[in-house]
Amino acid sequence: MSRKRLKTPAMIKESQPTRRMRPRGRVGSLVNLQKLAVAIRLKRGSTGIRVAAAEADIDFAALSRVEREESTPDLDTYILLCRWLNVNFEYFVLSKKAS
Repeated sequence: MSRKRLKTPAMIKESQPTRRMRPRGRVGSLVNLQKLAVAIRLKRGSTGIRVAAAEADIDFAALSRVEREESTPDLDTYILLCRWLNVNFEYFVLSKKAS
């Protein structure tokens, strides 16, 4: 009777495919979500949400949530939205209030 050799943590790590890790962060407190949502609505016009999301190369559900101001986009989605809208990344960033 042969025994199966148990894998050590190092062996498991070696056998798993490596993934490129991307920073994932929300831009919520930095971005004027209302201004972003209005810009999305204007750009989208009568175009369907799925078509607009495909043009922007983002998930349609994420586009819908941002357009309805229910959710802030993560950094990757924000960058893609800015490119789709043809605006600088700083366009929707909230300015600091003068003290």
